[in-house]
Amino acid sequence: MDDREKKMIWCVEDDAGIRELEEYTLRSTGFEARGFEDGRSFFEELNRLFNKSGRNALPGSCRAEQNAMPDSGREKQNAMPDSGRTKQNALPDSGREKQNALPDSGRAVSVGLSVSGNFSSDALPELVILDIMLPGMDGVEVLRRLRKNPETAQIPVIMATAKGTEVDKIQSLDLGADDYLVKPFGMMEMVSRVKAVLRRCAPVSAGRLLRAGNLVVNLDEHSVLAEGQPVSLTLKEYDLLVLFLQNPGMVFSREQLMSRVWDTDYLGETRTVDMHIRTLRQKLGACSDCIETVRGVGYRMRK
Repeated sequence: MDDREKKMIWCVEDDAGIRELEEYTLRSTGFEARGFEDGRSFFEELNRLFNKSGRNALPGSCRAEQNAMPDSGREKQNAMPDSGRTKQNALPDSGREKQNALPDSGRAVSVGLSVSGNFSSDALPELVILDIMLPGMDGVEVLRRLRKNPETAQIPVIMATAKGTEVDKIQSLDLGADDYLVKPFGMMEMVSRVKAVLRRCAPVSAGRLLRAGNLVVNLDEHSVLAEGQPVSLTLKEYDLLVLFLQNPGMVFSREQLMSRVWDTDYLGETRTVDMHIRTLRQKLGACSDCIETVRGVGYRMRK
């Protein structure tokens, strides 16, 4: 992965061994990574970066709330990354190796923690791996605050926890988590899920876009999204959809569609139009009602 394309991943995990292994794995697979031991240090760093860039701070997120951090009156042993103090749980020097056990492997592996960590300390996270069972402010509360604030609402979040019940998963997903990892999980599974979530959450290219409700066609990429999910269309289905989207509200007869899309005036083939409209609607799923049938005339795109 080119340095210009590296994505910054923040890992919020109170277990130092797991956190360091997550960071190492992400860096060794082409990402940038930073780790935080609890919700408070995570929000403190977010606020520092927001304040530095002139953006709004997260209301109430970095205050030492009595019900959030029981030991908030004591100085934290692990300073923030920009404080100049050495963290006691910092990664070992690059010449040494640390024995870490992959959470789901049952065997120790020798992890050389020499992967370059020369990333920008001022890079905001493009995805957060968030453990639920955090001290003080738990992961569910961290997620709730992220989703509540407009500045952080769109940051993708993967929840990680040893609690793998359906109720826990539903609660996290309902609050806006983008995916869920159940401990023990493999590091390569984590990387695969990170890549998948980043793909799903990537902004649509600012190219030529056609929209109708939750239906989006990117003309430059020749791609279609319905309810945020990619839709695979045949060439003629795609051409029909583009024609409708470019002319919302305009009624096209079957003969006009044959001429515009199939470049033919043969009237005996108009049933082909009906067949393609039917399959197009099926593929669009919940967005299919944007294509209306005008009885006795033809079809149009709902305004």
